[in-house]
Amino acid sequence: MRLDILIKDENRCWVIDSKYYTTTGATDAPGWSDLVKQFFYIKSIKLIYPELKEIKNIFIFERLCCINLV
Repeated sequence: MRLDILIKDENRCWVIDSKYYTTTGATDAPGWSDLVKQFFYIKSIKLIYPELKEIKNIFIFERLCCINLV
C-alpha cells in the first residue's frame, strides 16, 4: 500500500487520500476498505513518528463539472 500524500511538520501530520470518482451520496462514498486503509496509515505513522501530537486523515474527491465553450 502507498498513500497519495503525506504532509508532516514537527508536531502534526496529514494523510491525504485522493479519490478519482464522483461521490454524490452514501451509496458511492468511499468503501470500507478505503477507511480501513486510512486507519492503517495512522497506526503506522504513530509507530514511526511517536512524537507527533496530531494526525489527520483527509479524503479529496475530484469534482466533475461541465464548461460551456462559446
